[in-house]
Amino acid sequence: MQLNAQDGGNRKFIMVQLPEVTDEKSEAFKAAYKNICDIGKERIRRAKARVSAKVDENNVLLEDVLFSSPSAASMFVTGASSNGYTAWKTADGKTLKDVETSEADEL
Repeated sequence: MQLNAQDGGNRKFIMVQLPEVTDEKSEAFKAAYKNICDIGKERIRRAKARVSAKVDENNVLLEDVLFSSPSAASMFVTGASSNGYTAWKTADGKTLKDVETSEADEL
């Protein structure tokens, strides 16, 4: 979706998920997601809305975006599944994980 937003492409993909039932005690079930497929569909719908609403034709963000995690931000930027703790790097090549670990060690 991100690449389509960047270059006006029309790429399509298929998500395959078995309709595994959610546990009746889970937050997902309480939020009306009766199976894992429903959760996947909602994630895709939200990602599509987030990308199309906040990026202009030159792929410039039109507003500040708050992501739920470093990985979510990395996936937004790269357009693919990504571990934000290892994808984000400082100018000298330290990963976010390295930076956070060194800061914790200093405490």
